[in-house]
Amino acid sequence: MGFLLFIYNFLFVTIFPASIVRICLLMLSGIVSGGCNHAMESNWVYRRVLPPTATEIKEFYQTDDFLPDYEYYLRAKISGAEFQRYCDTLGLKLHSDSSQYSDGIGNLHTGYAKTENMNAWWDTMYKSDSLFVWQHGDEWNIARYTKGYLYLYAHEH
Repeated sequence: MGFLLFIYNFLFVTIFPASIVRICLLMLSGIVSGGCNHAMESNWVYRRVLPPTATEIKEFYQTDDFLPDYEYYLRAKISGAEFQRYCDTLGLKLHSDSSQYSDGIGNLHTGYAKTENMNAWWDTMYKSDSLFVWQHGDEWNIARYTKGYLYLYAHEH
């Protein structure tokens, strides 16, 4: 990271306008980190706050290297009490007919499997009942508990 900062400072100060440098560095960081459409262990907060007893953890995420847009999917086997503590930790509240959101409620769903591999473990496609939700601007965290599993779909559009 220090090397990238050095390159950024050198290019920003001496050669190119900031916007061009930012775009180049974002492209480079995508190459260095493996680009988008990741399906590997990550350091996302959603995974870090899982209870230590969580098992059968699956995740998938994709990011847009040029925009802050992302989609993140997490499934983990946890108890109902652990699910409630998980929601409390992330500030998710039970959705109801009286819930108010500043973004379109068309975003209020649990997403769909993005890859063939996800079809094997993401089985809560587009359901909108029994959701626990946190929303700010165009960022959404949506969780549900089904058949002993936490399903979390987080996205920014």
